[in-house]
Amino acid sequence: MLMNNTVSAACEALDFFLSTSEIDFNQKKILLLQAPPAGYLKHLKGATINAITFDASVNQSWLQRSVDSSNPLECEYDVVIQFGTKSDSETQIDFSNALSHLKKEGLFIGIIHNRMGASRYRKLLGASFPELDNISKSKCRVFFSAPSTPPSPLDTSLLQKPKAIDDTNYFSIPGIYGEGKIDAGSKMLADILKSEHWSGNGADIGCGYGYLSGEILSTRHRIKQLWLYDIDSRALEMAQNNLDGKTELHPHWVDITQQIPCDRPLHWAVMNPPFHSGTTQDFALGQKFIQQAASILRPGAPLFMVANTHLPYEETLFSEFRSVVKINEENGFKCFRAIK
Repeated sequence: MLMNNTVSAACEALDFFLSTSEIDFNQKKILLLQAPPAGYLKHLKGATINAITFDASVNQSWLQRSVDSSNPLECEYDVVIQFGTKSDSETQIDFSNALSHLKKEGLFIGIIHNRMGASRYRKLLGASFPELDNISKSKCRVFFSAPSTPPSPLDTSLLQKPKAIDDTNYFSIPGIYGEGKIDAGSKMLADILKSEHWSGNGADIGCGYGYLSGEILSTRHRIKQLWLYDIDSRALEMAQNNLDGKTELHPHWVDITQQIPCDRPLHWAVMNPPFHSGTTQDFALGQKFIQQAASILRPGAPLFMVANTHLPYEETLFSEFRSVVKINEENGFKCFRAIK
């Protein structure tokens, strides 16, 4: 698994903290929230580890270490380690889960990159832990509670409920891409898609909560089956809920840059690929999405995609498809129709 810059820095900070602490983790039950396996694990030898992640790539890395990160939480833990994220609501929800599964005098450790809101995270933790200390390392903050201090509860039940996006029939939850809004690039592509004629079997690659598919399925169509791919299990669940009953769905929780399972060539695909890894731009993400789309399409099948105008995807499109047409460009976005 290739970690983005902020997650890699958080792992380094946690490794440093654990190397300088005198905490004995032997025979302890430890819960890791949103954390990938990394070098810090050498300090946790002798512990029983459970990990929770929504990222398919991270999940695969844990499975390689015989840790199932999709297991439900069913016990209390001596230690809970949380990696904060760029979504404040998501971080609050994860922290609430941490508190609800931490033993009365258990140890809480929270790590967050400074650019993801370390000051807000400290305020959140401080409201539940009267005694909270921290260190700084690798542009991250590592917060840790006094084991003798029982935490105050935190109610995030309202945050965890799916919320309707204004003036739409779509629902989203904190932490997934585009939560609570319609992405402007996706809206531009959707307006084009609704004027097309749809049939057969297709794919929404990086489906998020299912907006592009939903707009297609709102037209008069003859779509038989729809493959949904996303790296975030929560987004995939939202997409299935938002598209329920509109056609036969084939959801896949996968890292699209690594695999894109499909048992037959498809008639069409749509996508709005990501171009950020952590806090840095990563053009290779979109390029890999294009290559993966080409791999599951039948000859003559179209790929419709949208991207920011500055992203260098044309060369990859022309190398993977026999015909590429830019069908619109405005307001910082460009839309393509590429024929396999």
